[in-house]
Parts: sequence; C-alpha cells; structure tokens
Amino acid sequence: MKKVLLLFSLASAGLLLWQCIPQQQATPARVAESQSLRTLSQGDVIGFADIHNTHAWLGIPYAAPPVGELRWRAPQPAAGWQGQKQALSFGGICSQLWLPDVSSVTDGELGDLIGSEDCLYLNIWSPAFAPDQVPEGDQRLPVMLWIHGGANTLGEASVFHGHHLASSQSVIVVTINYRLGFLGWFYHPALSNLAATPADASGNFGLLDMIASLDWVRDNIAAFGGDPNNITVFGESAGGLNVAALLASPLANNKFHRAIVQSGSFNTDTLARAADINLGQPHADANSSGETLLSQLLLAKRADNRDEAIALSTSMSGQEIKDFFYSRSVEQLYQPHFDIGHDFLFIPNNFRDGHVLPKQSLLSLLASGENFNRVPVMIGSTRDEVKPFMLIDPEWTWRLFGLLPVLHDADKFNHFARYGSDAWKALAVDEPANRLARAMPGSVFVYRFDWDETTDNWLLDMPELMGAGHGFELPFVFGDTKTLAALDGIFPDEDPPSLLRLAAITMDYWGEFARHGNPGKGSNGNSIRWPAWQPGSGQTLHLDSEADGGVYLSELAFTAGQLKQRLLDDEQLNHQQRCGLFWTLFIDTFQAKDFGSGEQYLKFAGGCQAP
Repeated sequence: MKKVLLLFSLASAGLLLWQCIPQQQATPARVAESQSLRTLSQGDVIGFADIHNTHAWLGIPYAAPPVGELRWRAPQPAAGWQGQKQALSFGGICSQLWLPDVSSVTDGELGDLIGSEDCLYLNIWSPAFAPDQVPEGDQRLPVMLWIHGGANTLGEASVFHGHHLASSQSVIVVTINYRLGFLGWFYHPALSNLAATPADASGNFGLLDMIASLDWVRDNIAAFGGDPNNITVFGESAGGLNVAALLASPLANNKFHRAIVQSGSFNTDTLARAADINLGQPHADANSSGETLLSQLLLAKRADNRDEAIALSTSMSGQEIKDFFYSRSVEQLYQPHFDIGHDFLFIPNNFRDGHVLPKQSLLSLLASGENFNRVPVMIGSTRDEVKPFMLIDPEWTWRLFGLLPVLHDADKFNHFARYGSDAWKALAVDEPANRLARAMPGSVFVYRFDWDETTDNWLLDMPELMGAGHGFELPFVFGDTKTLAALDGIFPDEDPPSLLRLAAITMDYWGEFARHGNPGKGSNGNSIRWPAWQPGSGQTLHLDSEADGGVYLSELAFTAGQLKQRLLDDEQLNHQQRCGLFWTLFIDTFQAKDFGSGEQYLKFAGGCQAP
C-alpha cells in the first residue's frame, strides 16, 4: 500500500476518516494458535494470538458468496467445512471503486475497481482464553459488532482491529464486510416484481447482510465466550446511518441489545428515489437503478442516445430487464463511474421498502414512540464534523505547491463550518435523541467529541483546518492510535499521555455501555457519571483532553428550528448565503431530510430561488 505523505494528497483522508489511513507496516506472520481452537456450527476454526493478550479469528464467512444467481438477493447461509479452518487472514473486500488515500489497504489507481462480490466475511477479537477457559453462562462477555463507514459505497472491516478494545473492556469485538454500492443497495421494479421473497424484493441487500451477520453472531458467538443476549451494534458515518436503520428494521428485532450511532444519519431513501429515471423531478437520483439501466443500455450499445435508451427501457419486459442486469459484470456496472476522479460515489440506499425498513422516515417512526427496536442508544458527533469535507472544496481552499491547503478566508471558513457541524449535531444527534428519549426515558446518551490536538507547524495549522473533524474519535474508540491514526501531518508521531488517557476513557465509556446499556462512570468507575439525555435540556458529554477542559458535561443542545432562526438573525450572511445554507443544511443533507422542503426553501428569508 502506498505510504501517505500528507493528509491532503489528492482525495484527502479527512474526507471520510471512518477509515483513516494506516501507514504501511510490516505485518508479523500469523501462526495458528492451538489455544484459539473453537467449534462453530460450520466446523472447527482456529485463530492466532494477537497483541494485548487477545485471540483473533479473521475471514470467517457468515453468509454464502452472493454471486451468480445470488446477486441482488438476501444473503443465504454460509457453507460449513471439514477439518480445522485456519482464520489467519482477512476475507476479500466488497466491490468498490479505488480512491487514493481512502482505499487504504488495497493498492490501485484512479478508475480501478477493487474487491469482489465474494466478500461476506467477519473478524473476531477476544481476550485470550484456553478452550477449557472460555466463559460460559452468566460469565459470557458482551459483544460489540462494528459496521464500517464509507458512504455505503466503499470501505472494509480490515482497517479496524479490535484487539485493544476487546482486551481493555473484556468484550468480544466483531467487524464485518457487507455489500456496497450497486451490489448492496439496488431496487428496481423489474427485480422486485420477479423476486421470490419480500427480502429479495427490498433492494436493501447491504442492510440484510448486516442482519445476517447478527444471526451468525447469535448462533456462534458463545463458542468465543460472547453473550448472544448482549450484542451492541456500533458504527460511524455511513456505519452510523446503518445502525440507525437497524433500529427501525423489524427484521433486526431482538437481534441486538444496544446501539451506538457515531456521526451517523437518520436518512432513508424512498423507492422513487431508488428507481426513477431522473427527468428533473426532485425525488429522482442521478444514480438510481433507472438511470443505471439507461447507462448500461448505452454501454452495451443497445441504444445510441439517452432518448433511445429511455424508449427501449419502457418497452422491455420485467424479465428482459432482469436478465439484462444479471448479464452485466461488476466492471460493467461500475464502468460509467470510472472517471469519478477523487469524488465519492453516492447512490440511494436504505430504502423504505415496507419489509426491511418501514415506509415512513426514521425520525417520524421514532416520534411515534413505537414500532422500532427499543434498546439503549448512545449517539454523538464530533465538534467540527464538516471541516474535512470543506477542505477539499476549492470554494474554501487553494493548494500551495498544488498540495497544501490554504484557506481563502479563515473567518468565513470557520463561520460556515460552525453551521454545518452544529447542524450535524442538531439533525443527526439531538433531534433523534429527543424522540428516542421520550419513548425510552433514561436510555439515551449523547456525546460530542472535541479533541483537536493535531499537528500545528509553520506549514499546516491542523487544529484550525481540521478541528475535531469527522472520524477523529475512531482511534480513541478502538484504542488504536498506531494503525488508525498514523497519519503524517495530522496526529502526533508519538502519542502524548493526554491522548492515551482520553483513549482509555473513551473505551471505558463504550465498554460500560456495551456491558450494561448505561455508560455510567466508565468501566473503571473513575470517570464522571454520564447522565441520560433529557429532551429539552440536553446533557451532552464532551470528550476532550485535559488541556481543553477534559471530559465534562454541558446542556448543549440544538434544534432545527434554532438553526433556522440563527440563519435569519445572522448579520454576517447575505440573502444568497442564507438561502444556500438552508439548502445545504436542511434539504441536500446527509443527516436528516425531515426538517426542510422545497416549499419551505422557496419561502425562507423572504423567498429563495430554486437552485
């Protein structure tokens, strides 16, 4: 893998630090450890001794490879094996476009398609136990199942190592791959109408993979000393979005018992957005299955232009469309996007199909106080979520030597970044927390991660440029500042004591929440008590180093209404900027689309023009 020289080379790792970029490091040869032999429903599996006095098992299949006729179908049970399976290496990653500084484990070039359809594998870390010492009964350990981020179009479980979290918290850590992009979320009426089951018809295949991994964990985790009745799902960015979706999915009911949403979203997509051809309607998406059909017909030279492709698609039978889609290779499905450059591919996902996910939006579902999976929830964001995204936008920065970001206007940059980051907390943390806490008093816990002690030198003032940016909490949650945060130009080369202390505190809170559904004072009992969220009055736990206030509580809470009023009252904004921010914060947003509409936009601030 290419060594990262600076954060801001090309796509900038800060864009989605859900994954962060490990330096290239020599991996010691993994040797099967006899003490790690475990018996699963599929057969015997043997892992290896990992650091922090743990055992690890990598690349265990939790579902059958979704290839051939199993493409665009709900996952099927994984096959068993004879003899001992050596689980010493990660399974293949799921098909995705390679991005520089983001596809951190696999080499590639712009336009490369990496990964495979055969990718439904999971990895497990446990405190080291001899076979006759594996905890049983009431001694079984909490299980934490991690869902990686990456816009649901890229990412991989192998970036996240669970050894330190498993060891320090006496938990079982599971990380999973799941189908991505056009293979993970693809709803088209032709496929749906001919599907054998409602799950196959849903288009939510990536989400169904996650539910299948929960089934596998329920059936097998006791062999590792894990408690199948105490499973926490946690994820960041798109992983957090997926955790939120699992809260709403009736198919996931009783399959997990706590949930942690880190810098996530409560958005779901309608079937119209998933499938309709984009003819200028606000509900259509440029990468819908309808648009994908048109691009594939053009690529296959079945039509000479878009109009001909539209006419042909409307004349094809459902079976003809299904057969055509299945005839396309993964490379052909992605080929129209090979020139996407350094941008991320975004497609509709987590569809309101009425089977895997309800027909209504997640926030309206939570507001009803019923018909969702009522488990304790931890939810939070970072203080400066949007700064890494803004830094790669030429509207805000120019590049010294073609590489180093320089702000056009630091005051304006920080002013707009505050709006974006506060909106993330308002729409994806505080508003959902209010609804959840009304339905489940005492079971919702809110945090904000404020640590920003990144590199500051004459070349780059990282605390101002990145602040406490998107994904910065990940090295602290996993206690893994060497593989997750070994970023030239961002994190210190040597971990200062304050960083290590904050990582220990963060893991303690996450581990205690996984154990009891309440983070309390952390698993060691030495941190401040983290109280439950109170609708209307807040109670946010801030996670920071001692130099910036340490770990402390505030009543910091935002609502969508407050942000809209702030826009109206802000004398630093002109009319165009107010309208632009309203559109960005409340309509064209990742966090939640429940708080703005086209009609509201046209009336806002005396009237905004359609974009």
